[in-house]
Amino acid sequence: MIVPPPPPVAGLGVRVAREFFLKNHRRDPEAIKKYRVRKKEANMSTYLSNAFSISMLKDADVCVRFEELSVDKVRELLSGSFVSAVGHSATADFISAITGIEVPINRVAITLRDGDELIVLQLLARLPEGVVLSKEEVEKVPHKWYLVRLLPDWTIEAIYHYG
Repeated sequence: MIVPPPPPVAGLGVRVAREFFLKNHRRDPEAIKKYRVRKKEANMSTYLSNAFSISMLKDADVCVRFEELSVDKVRELLSGSFVSAVGHSATADFISAITGIEVPINRVAITLRDGDELIVLQLLARLPEGVVLSKEEVEKVPHKWYLVRLLPDWTIEAIYHYG
């Protein structure tokens, strides 16, 4: 199987273009402004949630990439506009406290499209059924931050072919 070379930057999948941008222009303020304008024009969304579910995928035949994030990286990603999909006030308050960014409570179902980013606060403990935690209780639960992205088809083929 011959895998085509990656398309030129102008035709890259949105996530791959973002990764290219971050690797090559991370500290260039002018490039950052241009990227944010392109992201807005492409109608891509950044979502914030306290969970990831397969039901968030439009199609089950996708490759999902999870990248662990630091709190500083979360702040950077949320510094622009984002859609909150955090449905509990204690969780929203906790995220607001650690990031310094106001997180509205918004109990909605989301569907990820190519180019969207999902930032997830993943609690690392299983809670008893039906328990709703207070902000103080949420703060005590071990947690990690993840960035969830869908990989474009040509990237999956390249990984499969080239390892």
